[in-house]
Parts: sequence; C-alpha cells; structure tokens
Amino acid sequence: LMVFFQNKKLGLGRVLMEAFPVLIGLKPAVDAYNIAKGKKQEKGQTVNPLAEMTAIKGIEMFAEAISGVIIQLMAIVTGGGDVAAWV
Repeated sequence: LMVFFQNKKLGLGRVLMEAFPVLIGLKPAVDAYNIAKGKKQEKGQTVNPLAEMTAIKGIEMFAEAISGVIIQLMAIVTGGGDVAAWV
C-alpha cells in the first residue's frame, strides 16, 4: 500500500515497477540503494525516499513482531510447566 500511495500520481507503470521489488522481497535492498545513491524526491511522489524507507521498516518490524509474540505465547500455553518456568 505504501508503494501505491507513494507513486500513484506517476502512473500505473511506475506503480508496477516500484511494486515488483516488494513482491520478490527486495524492497529493503532497493530502498537502501536509493538512499546510498542520494536519490531525491521526484515530482508527484508523496514522501522522500528516506521517509518511505523509515515507514516501510516500521511496518516490517511491527508485522514481524506480531508473529513472534504469537509463537512465543503458543509455546508457553502448550508447553506445560517446563516452558513456563523459563519465562
């Protein structure tokens, strides 16, 4: 969604070009490359590349934390007395 809102004013082709790294899992690498090269905010984009990378990283950390918490809670609940003693 972030990629769509960032590039929607630049056309469907640009949205699809920016969405491809997201689909194959290379968005963090592409963002880091753009920041390292000093890419500036283009006309029509919502935020600059650094703000986009920061937002994507925040979303990524939050999404990964939810699954980790669920796995840990399931281990505690189903593990019996031995697992609960470690907590």
